[in-house]
Amino acid sequence: MKMPTAAFKKSRDALNRIGDRRVWSIIVTISGDLAQEPNERISGSLVSRLTNLLDIKPEAARVALHRWRKRVGLSVKNLGAKAPTN
Repeated sequence: MKMPTAAFKKSRDALNRIGDRRVWSIIVTISGDLAQEPNERISGSLVSRLTNLLDIKPEAARVALHRWRKRVGLSVKNLGAKAPTN
């Protein structure tokens, strides 16, 4: 993955200064932008990488996804563990 640009870091830092980010809302926005068709899926690893770039703690992302799944029926499909690549 490419390193974030200076413009991205500036925008991220501005969002972080606002405080009290709604992780659930950020993940919903990411999902809506990336999976626009009804059957499109987003991998958990992609969500993890994107939320990490936004300085969202992994546990906050997990809680947000759990709440989303519980409240609106987010579909989760376990595709199994991926083998590490060398």
